[in-house]
Amino acid sequence: MLEKENEFISREEHTEELKTLMEEVYFQLNDKHKAIVQVGRYMLNLKVVPNRTDPPPIHEWSVPVLLIDRNLGKDDWDLTTKEVDFKI
Repeated sequence: MLEKENEFISREEHTEELKTLMEEVYFQLNDKHKAIVQVGRYMLNLKVVPNRTDPPPIHEWSVPVLLIDRNLGKDDWDLTTKEVDFKI
């Protein structure tokens, strides 16, 4: 929206403002891992999220097994749980 309405990146008169904005974003992201900057009536909220690794593989022996009767206390369950339970 910012570029579409104001041509913020493509117009020459915004060059200095864009440079200042990019420096501010760069410093905030490096310092706090997030940046909140205002450009005209727009607020940019940026955040650096960690790149997580894949979870370890799940083996057959890693899956929990129910050791009690499933129907124990079933009368106390809410209607949604009663309807979903038989599909599991």
